[in-house]
Amino acid sequence: FTSLLEDYLERFPDVLLDVVNSQESLDLRRENIDMQLLPKGIKVTNEDYVQQTLLRFPSCLAASAEYLNSHARITELSHLYDHPIMVSRYNMTALPDDLKIRLCSDDLGLIQHMATSGKGVALLPTTLLQDAFQSGELVPILPQERFTDIKLTLIYPSREFLPEKTRALVQLLRETFTESNMKP
Repeated sequence: FTSLLEDYLERFPDVLLDVVNSQESLDLRRENIDMQLLPKGIKVTNEDYVQQTLLRFPSCLAASAEYLNSHARITELSHLYDHPIMVSRYNMTALPDDLKIRLCSDDLGLIQHMATSGKGVALLPTTLLQDAFQSGELVPILPQERFTDIKLTLIYPSREFLPEKTRALVQLLRETFTESNMKP
């Protein structure tokens, strides 16, 4: 996502990009916000707003090698009961209900940081973890398991009267994150 914003800013050098982190649906017109990205499943404040589901992000379990070397092995889902688990509220339902959730946060970067520093097992979008897997900071756990995907919804007030700067970012998001535009 960061590279997408960098690309947008290069294409539109005169635009002020004001990014607000909010995990709740906002009244975009009232708040004077051009668009919002929300995890699918959060009720949108105004049902008249345009909503498009973007690419689904599969999730996987990960922990640091240091953590795994000093704790009980995890070779099946039932072994997770012996470990502190870190999740976002958008993917916590993908795991059994009675696991010991150590951290639940909307901040995926925080969850990844805590996993990297050996605080437990994290359930995070796979795309977020690729660099950490390649560098060895994190190790995938139970890679054969399939967990519920996190889905993002792009929301904006209207197709009509959409400012050009917003239209360009909407198009860039669609080009980057819709399944029909993903490269194999």
